[in-house]
Amino acid sequence: MDLKKSLGLSLKKDYVEVQKIAEISSLLYFKHKKPYLAFRRALTGQRHLNAPQLVKLATYLGISETELINGETSKASAKRHEIIFEAANYKAFYNTKTRETRLLSKKSLFCTRFTTDGDLPLSKYLNKLEKMIY
Repeated sequence: MDLKKSLGLSLKKDYVEVQKIAEISSLLYFKHKKPYLAFRRALTGQRHLNAPQLVKLATYLGISETELINGETSKASAKRHEIIFEAANYKAFYNTKTRETRLLSKKSLFCTRFTTDGDLPLSKYLNKLEKMIY
């Protein structure tokens, strides 16, 4: 996980960047004598964030922990009998009545339809979508 990329930060001496880093570092490393230096080490890959720190950071940024770790945003919404899953490279429409999925690639003209078993866990379903796109 590249924290600099996830947070949209660089290590330049820009006042706004320094203020943002200082604010986040005091949130994550409030027990440290020098939280700014501890967070800079995390940004450069010399140190890793633990689970509670990841949760705090995701909450601060207003995103889920998964989005923070993967660096990829995905959305889900529902309309009548259809659940729509949208990620960076695909959009899938799952019909809850027929269990049919229409899968559309955002990067190519790939489009397919398939039916799923009703007992398929969501994580496996999303993995299946990813594999079909790639």
